[in-house]
Amino acid sequence: MKIEELSIGDWVRYDFPKIGKRNIQVNSIDEEDNHIGAGGVGASAWSDISEFEPIPLTPEILEKNGWVHCGPCHWRNRDIKCSCFRFGRRYWDIHTRGSRVYRPTRISIENILHTHQLQHALRLAGIDKEIEV
Repeated sequence: MKIEELSIGDWVRYDFPKIGKRNIQVNSIDEEDNHIGAGGVGASAWSDISEFEPIPLTPEILEKNGWVHCGPCHWRNRDIKCSCFRFGRRYWDIHTRGSRVYRPTRISIENILHTHQLQHALRLAGIDKEIEV
């Protein structure tokens, strides 16, 4: 994971010395010093990017966020009018419908393997959805 791949609000994992690994959200980025700040309930960290890990995107995370498994490698989320195809095969197709647009917006993205990458893809599709991990 590189610092330029992250945005404020992205989920990352940090291994705290006394409490172990926790999923926390990025709240500050200092590209000059290669540090990020991230925090969550009762825990926060400011450290070099190398100390943070990406959170793998799993079926459990998708289900927790309202996605439904609709067939081999096919997931849907009606709340955000979005479909992702070929989960696990490193290729996603995201479709969304605007309020007055008849043709769907379509974004094809390769290599969405981590939660922060899904967050970025949804933002690109104009979907403002907070992801829970």
